[in-house]
Amino acid sequence: MRKFWIVLVVQIIALVLLGLAGCVTMATTSQDSFNQIVKATMDKWKTAALAGDAEALIDLWDDNGINLVPGRPIVTGKAAIAERVKTSLAAIKYETMDIIVLGTYVDHNLGFCWMNIKYSITPRAEGKTIIGDVKDQSIFKRQPDGSWKVISDMNNSNIP
Repeated sequence: MRKFWIVLVVQIIALVLLGLAGCVTMATTSQDSFNQIVKATMDKWKTAALAGDAEALIDLWDDNGINLVPGRPIVTGKAAIAERVKTSLAAIKYETMDIIVLGTYVDHNLGFCWMNIKYSITPRAEGKTIIGDVKDQSIFKRQPDGSWKVISDMNNSNIP
């Protein structure tokens, strides 16, 4: 009977220590820090889009990212997102882009932002410049190295 109690106490102590270790190693990001991360990411997004730099856009994504855009199927995974980005940038050129982050929220390893994006694009083949105005929500995931990448992005038009 005594052996049973010793084993039980050792197991409880081990569980408590593991729980404390998990709390100690879990990094936290303040709301202010996350706001800066979102701003920097959206600045990179805008710069890459205007430059037609597919690789820089793809680098902002988590390996398991999900892309949801109107009128097109859901795309899952960085490789599929890369294909979508490259195909899109081969077809159009961003002329202007204005990203207005309206709000953010962060909790442990996930963060969210919602924004309005106004842009103009010109088809590369030929055609008139198209004006776009969308609302967008992006979800960020903390990476093992402490950086943040987009794991999900969804938007739809504000233009009826």
